[in-house]
Amino acid sequence: MAAMNVVARLERPQEAQAAKAGGRPRQYDRAALLEQFLVYIETTEIPIILEWTSQHGITKNLVYDWPEFAEALELCSNKKVAALERKALNGEINNAMAIFSLKQHGWRDNLEQTIKSEMQKPGDVVQHLEELAKNLEPVMRRKQAGELDPKPQEPPDAKGKR
Repeated sequence: MAAMNVVARLERPQEAQAAKAGGRPRQYDRAALLEQFLVYIETTEIPIILEWTSQHGITKNLVYDWPEFAEALELCSNKKVAALERKALNGEINNAMAIFSLKQHGWRDNLEQTIKSEMQKPGDVVQHLEELAKNLEPVMRRKQAGELDPKPQEPPDAKGKR
């Protein structure tokens, strides 16, 4: 139906512009559309909001702007996510396509790294720092006494000579 309207406007551009220039905005029976949307959600295995809006000649943004559709949109999204996840886990659908679709619903690929440490309390950190300082004391004394060579050593050449 929406495609026919577009074709009609393409065939008669003057009439389309005249219709655009004035007049009232389209009126929608939101209660009837909401009921149809809920039936669509119940009867469709993987409901797709854009599919339903295109079938009814309305835009996705319009439906998202209607407050009475908020809960139905959430139900649609939840059913789609659950169906995609279940079908992907059972190998019934292409996993790459399921992942792509789920990312549109907020899913992400995360790499989480956990750094485990034996230090559990702030006191452990202080103790660790004190041990490091104690180990550095002899090195600092040798440096102050001039025992440590201040020049960095040159790397050996190909023959192993310095």
